[in-house]
Amino acid sequence: MVTNVGTIGLSPAGADDLGAKHASLTRRSLKFFRRELLGTFGLALVLVMAASGLSAELIAPYSPTANDFGAMMEAPSWAHPLGTDQFGRDLLSRIIFGARTRP
Repeated sequence: MVTNVGTIGLSPAGADDLGAKHASLTRRSLKFFRRELLGTFGLALVLVMAASGLSAELIAPYSPTANDFGAMMEAPSWAHPLGTDQFGRDLLSRIIFGARTRP
């Protein structure tokens, strides 16, 4: 019994073509990222900022709105890597939460 594969819309090499297209897309993407280093750096920066904004509650060391009047205008230190503002709020936490588009 001989079946005609072409009549039902499947080709014997269909699976190979799909794998070749996927490999081709991957290869083209890697070639683009190697060729456009500045664009790749920009994409990585945007992805890091998006990830930090999405996980702000987990990675921020302090609350962005909590006042610490004993630590007003501190210079960068181990406790506050970017220092504090005039109300004693941690600047690193405020930058991390600032990456979000909603409160």
